[in-house]
Amino acid sequence: MIQALIKQKLDSKQLLYEPCAIIIGKSGAGKTTLVKKLCNENHESNTGNSNKQQEYGRCHVDCYEHGFTIVDTPATDCSKEVYKHAVLLKESLTKEKLNTIFFIIKYDGRFEKMIENYFQLESLVSKYASKIVVIISYWDQSKDPENEFNEMCELFAEECPNMSNLIVYSEQSSGADVANLMYNCISNMDEEVLVITDEEFTLNFNLYEIERSINKLFDQYQKQVNLIVQKNIESIEEKSDLFRTIIDKFKVEIEELMEHYSEANVNGMHPLDRDKLLAKMKNENATIRKEFAVKVRALMSSNLFNDERSVAETKNMVASVNSSDMKKDDQQEINQNCNNKNTEQNDEEKNLESSNLPTVEQTNWRCPCSLFQ
Repeated sequence: MIQALIKQKLDSKQLLYEPCAIIIGKSGAGKTTLVKKLCNENHESNTGNSNKQQEYGRCHVDCYEHGFTIVDTPATDCSKEVYKHAVLLKESLTKEKLNTIFFIIKYDGRFEKMIENYFQLESLVSKYASKIVVIISYWDQSKDPENEFNEMCELFAEECPNMSNLIVYSEQSSGADVANLMYNCISNMDEEVLVITDEEFTLNFNLYEIERSINKLFDQYQKQVNLIVQKNIESIEEKSDLFRTIIDKFKVEIEELMEHYSEANVNGMHPLDRDKLLAKMKNENATIRKEFAVKVRALMSSNLFNDERSVAETKNMVASVNSSDMKKDDQQEINQNCNNKNTEQNDEEKNLESSNLPTVEQTNWRCPCSLFQ
């Protein structure tokens, strides 16, 4: 059984009332599954029932000699009935006194992805960040739980200083242990009614939706870039092309992808949103090109310069390419590279390091809500 862990250990307090907490998260993060585990019953959320908007997925959680109420909410990234779910979420946040706001975030080996998810959720309740406790689900997917837990706690403490605490668990974790850790956090927070006006919540939710849409487009772009990377790496390993030619070919492919993707997706976007997406894609291209160049150089070193037979094979490959309209100058350049045991610094990497491609931070971007007006 995988043990649930908490960043900052707390002693539970005996309260004279039953505290209440709310749980918020994206679809697939394990939010409702956790509620079922805590309530030890076949809990079903009523938040999707159009005839019962006043009812919420809520239940009592027994925690040794203590207990608390947990309120389930609609997934924040529902693709259907988005604004109905937004209304339900706002009502859940403001209807009664709350002690704690739990964010459930699915484990991702790319910690920056979890941080990004945190800030998207925090934008909905930014005034009450001190009440936020992050729960990382699917912890069993970590390949190095002990070290990753410490690294993750340090990163969240640095990037999300307003966050109160952090818990990790998996489906194999004891529901009672998870409930106990949650109660320790809940009992150390005062109950209060969250004051969030309709205008304030609408603005925050619109900003959240814009950010989510941009990230969704960027994720799709990353997947297409990764396909190009994989295809070109395989061609290197098979020696089906010249190394430097592959670098140039790769550069052209990802630039064409960015141009095509931009034309297909940025029309109609607010200029600031468009600039942010383009900046993220340019920054991604610069990073990927540099990483690709490093991989190519490593393969050049191992396949060309460390094995004389590889040198001979490469010369034969060059000769074959030369017979198929390869320029004489290119033939001489490759022969010179093959005979030289000292690997020269990759020109592509130099260009990348000196490039002035803007990063997301350099765009000074902020979310407008004009798309929803």
